[in-house]
Amino acid sequence: MEPLISSANSIRTNTIYLSILVAVISVISIYLISKKLCSPVNELIQEIRLNRGINILEDRDEMMILRKAFKSLSNELEQNRRKIAQNHLHNLLEGKLIHQSIDSNIMELDFRHEYFICASILIDRYDEFVKEYEIDRQYYLKMLIINISEQIINSFYKCVGINMDKGEIGFIINVDGSEIQKLKDVLQDCFEKIQNETAKIFDYTISVGIGRCYKGDAQIPISYMEATQALKLKIVYGYGSIIMWSKDFGKHKYYYPVTIEKYILNQIETGNSSTIEKTVSQLIEDIKAKIGLSTDNIVQIFNQLVGNTVIKYLADANIDMSQVFGSNFNIYNELSKKETLDDIEKWLINIYKTMIEYLCRNTGDDNVNKIIDFIHKNYKADIGIMDIADYLGLSYSHVRKIFKDKTGSNIVDYINKLRISEAKKLLVNTDMSIKDLALLIGYNNDQTFSRVFKKLEGITPGEYRVKVK
Repeated sequence: MEPLISSANSIRTNTIYLSILVAVISVISIYLISKKLCSPVNELIQEIRLNRGINILEDRDEMMILRKAFKSLSNELEQNRRKIAQNHLHNLLEGKLIHQSIDSNIMELDFRHEYFICASILIDRYDEFVKEYEIDRQYYLKMLIINISEQIINSFYKCVGINMDKGEIGFIINVDGSEIQKLKDVLQDCFEKIQNETAKIFDYTISVGIGRCYKGDAQIPISYMEATQALKLKIVYGYGSIIMWSKDFGKHKYYYPVTIEKYILNQIETGNSSTIEKTVSQLIEDIKAKIGLSTDNIVQIFNQLVGNTVIKYLADANIDMSQVFGSNFNIYNELSKKETLDDIEKWLINIYKTMIEYLCRNTGDDNVNKIIDFIHKNYKADIGIMDIADYLGLSYSHVRKIFKDKTGSNIVDYINKLRISEAKKLLVNTDMSIKDLALLIGYNNDQTFSRVFKKLEGITPGEYRVKVK
């Protein structure tokens, strides 16, 4: 029994020691394994804290930290998905995905129908809008316009809006073929409602261009191109316009107002501001009346007009534009900022008025001195205002105006006073006949001389000679 009991005690003791050893080994193994597992988790948490901006001191629960991190990651993935969708639609509108159709998995759009029509919206006076609002605020307002538009149009058709380049907002509208007949009227009403709603957001109006309806999403770039071209015709139709593309757009023949250009040049020479204002207004009305005149032609008209009547005119007169309009003034750049013909009209009138004021202020005295010098050298000849104008290279009316403005007298009276002054000397100092004397001082006949003499002196030349002698 004693060996058996001793053997049992030995086995029990060994079992206890073995259990303790196994427990120690297990604890050590668990510790090492958990440390190995926790190390990357801790590194991940530190990485999250540094890169995601999550405060681990406030959230000591590591699972909470991980939950916040995964939520942030999920939001970022959603934003990236939206960006991918926007880029896809952006490229689609611009025709960069010619051989690709709309990926409904990316877009999450249910474009069930086979007909598409595009529209383009632009905030009027966009340069002022950009200056008034910060970039974030601009983006927010544009997204607000997109949301309003989608809500209104989605009541009738499936619609999605995209922020495009240069401030434009593009729209793809999916239409059932059975609704094409009433499509234009419905969209007209929809965009009028959109204009009314956006007017409640800020003080800027919006203009809309609408392309034609096509079958198949491959034609979306064509419809959008038409929408943007229609929107450019805001230059004619004005702010707050809703312009639908027509096949008649751009069919008008090339037009340039050569006659008006020459007339404006004459008015600049004569310094006639009021007449030049009427001429510019008439030009604007003529352009508005030419239905189908392309936007490019309209832009070219005014580029060429300011080139010939402002830049070339001042260059021919050896006048630097900076002297007239100030330094860093770029007339083409300023013109390109004008969005409508009404804006161009006001700006162009102001340009010409500024020119005329400068020319009258800085070149009038020199020209008047030249006129006076010419008269004193030639008054004994049969000269008139037209002779002086030809000599100076100015117009008849401009010569009259600048002389009157600077001297207070008209040229004919000035010439007559010189002639009569010379005649009085000849009447006293010579025995020349009245007829010969008249011819000598520049009159064609003695009757005209006698009439002018009596008008200025109150008596005839013969009476003056008798009286003085």
